[in-house]
Amino acid sequence: VALVVQFWNLQVLRARHFRELAENNRSRLVTVAAPRGALLDREGRVLVGNRPSFNVVLVPEHASDIDRVVSRLAATLGSGEAQIRERIARRQPLRPVVVKNDASLADVAALEARRKELPEVSIDVVPLRSYPLAAAAAHALGRVGEITERQLELAEFRGLAPGSLVGQAGIEARYNRDLMGRDGFRRVIVNSRGVEVTEAERLAPEDGPSLTLGIDASLQRAMDGAFEGRAGSAVALDPQTGEILAMTSTPAYDPNEFTTGIDPALWASLARDPETPLMNRVIQGTYAPGSTFKIVAATAALEEGVVTPSTAFYCPGYLAVYNTVFRCNAAGGHGVVDLRRAIAASCNVYFYQVGIRLEIGRLAKWGKIMGLGAPTGVDLPHEASGLMPSPEWKL
Repeated sequence: VALVVQFWNLQVLRARHFRELAENNRSRLVTVAAPRGALLDREGRVLVGNRPSFNVVLVPEHASDIDRVVSRLAATLGSGEAQIRERIARRQPLRPVVVKNDASLADVAALEARRKELPEVSIDVVPLRSYPLAAAAAHALGRVGEITERQLELAEFRGLAPGSLVGQAGIEARYNRDLMGRDGFRRVIVNSRGVEVTEAERLAPEDGPSLTLGIDASLQRAMDGAFEGRAGSAVALDPQTGEILAMTSTPAYDPNEFTTGIDPALWASLARDPETPLMNRVIQGTYAPGSTFKIVAATAALEEGVVTPSTAFYCPGYLAVYNTVFRCNAAGGHGVVDLRRAIAASCNVYFYQVGIRLEIGRLAKWGKIMGLGAPTGVDLPHEASGLMPSPEWKL
């Protein structure tokens, strides 16, 4: 009677539970990654695309002796066992683990030859981000990388699994959700050793949509070529629309080195480099504006009625203010100059006189009206606001 009751419990009451266990034991769900959308220049030329790559994937639950599998896998790939064990330890329970990204054809051939010895291991073909321009425009275009634990907690990354590749800088980060496609899957039937027998179901992935930028690839290459070997930054704008035609910040980095997880030693060298290759000088560096500020001063002086276009000052090549001598850019001076001549010759003394008459309050007011001391709103992450000094800031 006890046996009959137990049989009835297992075969009737808990039949669905055991059926699901059996089904899960003989089938495996394999995610098919969706390619991110390409980044195109204004002429439709590819700035950032994708290339096929091979990931080596291990399913630890299918291994009867995980130590033996790890040892044999490390020997086949020529990598350290500790690295593979670390990846297994960081994975989510019951999920396959990628033990090597972007494996070489030699790795793939070696694993295929040992397929019966390592049935727990498979090769997935996945799209990998490709940056044809390498370091050129790296700060503008950005880079992708494995999602961090902090990002997993943010609302904008909700629904993504650990190990997902997401935008980490530049356009890749700003338009991350727009560029991401929808992953597909394969449900495969495996035998008792975990070897794939047949495919039961497939859902094709949806590619991410392409994004067309204002950048001109030819101009971008020319700009980066002009900066070769030197540190600095430059932006080319369309004066009619404000579109960014090219943007460079040097020294830079190669975003291709980040696509499969950057080597810790390389990351440390980039982070410690005194030339700050990870910083986008265009939107994160703060610098004194120099003579370009003369246009702000001239506009403020005209609008406040301090000068007219014909107002003239004498420039002897210097100006003494409270026993401090300020030099002009022309050692011999420019003589008597009006506003037009002062702008054309970039006469320092003329604009010292203008600044004295305006005083800092009105200079700060017009600097802020013209956008200084505030973010421009460019669609790139982590833009610094800069500083427009004022009496309030000084206090």
